[in-house]
Amino acid sequence: CNAVKYANDIVYSKENVWEKPAVVRGNEIDELLGNNLGHNFPVIDKIENRTITSFKSIDLTLKSYQDKNKLYGQLARNVRQLEGFSGKVWSEQEVLLKDYDAKVLQIAISKAIITGEQKLAFDAVKLYAKEKGIKIIVTVVTNK
Repeated sequence: CNAVKYANDIVYSKENVWEKPAVVRGNEIDELLGNNLGHNFPVIDKIENRTITSFKSIDLTLKSYQDKNKLYGQLARNVRQLEGFSGKVWSEQEVLLKDYDAKVLQIAISKAIITGEQKLAFDAVKLYAKEKGIKIIVTVVTNK
């Protein structure tokens, strides 16, 4: 499955962020996706229009993510972490229960081929997240 066809949207970067170390890549993707809470705010990265969003970048070319169970496990942990978020005051920023009505997990992936196993994991975690009241958005981040 082509990642672009599977994804909800595409964001273009100036450089190939997927060639960078995970922390650097994560920070750059945070910026591209519109982090407005700072890089160290716990669990969530953005609040906008009464929706909180947690950004996660997943390098689908890594061996560990070729296994659908490992990929699902990681994504399900991200869902549970967001589900458990109920507000936080952090470094002069505050996001409280009264500030939002919806939760989104936005997963950034590269412009690659999604294997059948990976698609199964994504489809399963979308259902799991829906049960928890969380919307999943898959975003391709590419420089091409």
